[in-house]
Amino acid sequence: MSTSQLAMLTGLAKDARDQAGKVLAQERQTEQQTTAQLQSLLSYRAEYAERLQKAMRDGIDPATMYNYQQFLASLDAALSRARQALAAQQASVQQSQRTGNRNSASSLPTIHWRRVGC
Repeated sequence: MSTSQLAMLTGLAKDARDQAGKVLAQERQTEQQTTAQLQSLLSYRAEYAERLQKAMRDGIDPATMYNYQQFLASLDAALSRARQALAAQQASVQQSQRTGNRNSASSLPTIHWRRVGC
């Protein structure tokens, strides 16, 4: 293998590694954003449930109670979707880590061993 071919392969391996790193960084950023959204929804639900408890202590009419319960149910559904989105995003991060590790772990050592003639 000539030096120019080796340099080209090394460059390609580094480019693949760099691209995998960028993808992983983006996946992690999206995971952090998804986690923040989930935390916001959890906080809002807790706050709204606390308002319901206060309203119940102070006395609440059935229609208002029903509205509170319906809204809490819609928040619970949103929380379920947010948890699913977070799980999917975490899976994407893990996949990107595996892909990145596989690219960087397999390409450069192979090139190195070919260069030294093993």
